[in-house]
Amino acid sequence: MDVEELLRRYAAGERDFTGVDLEGSNLSGSNLSGSNLSHAQLAWVNLGGADLTGADLTGADLTGADLTGADLTGNLMDNTLYCNTTLPDGSIIVEATCFD
Repeated sequence: MDVEELLRRYAAGERDFTGVDLEGSNLSGSNLSGSNLSHAQLAWVNLGGADLTGADLTGADLTGADLTGADLTGNLMDNTLYCNTTLPDGSIIVEATCFD
């Protein structure tokens, strides 16, 4: 699935995107609130300014993702992988301090 298809399905009311592979995509400014992105491949994805309120990111790979300004309020994020990820406040989780 590519970004255009995901956004089209989201606009049509679909919220379950479990395991989607969007590695390297640009989703900046997108509204994905309430979506299920569990186990998604989101490495190196630009999510800057995205609305991810209430999204399920359990087990997602956010390695190198840019979350600057993203709204992560109410997220489920157990076992989510963050390495070299830029957080909403602009800070970066560097490889030496990665956790999952």
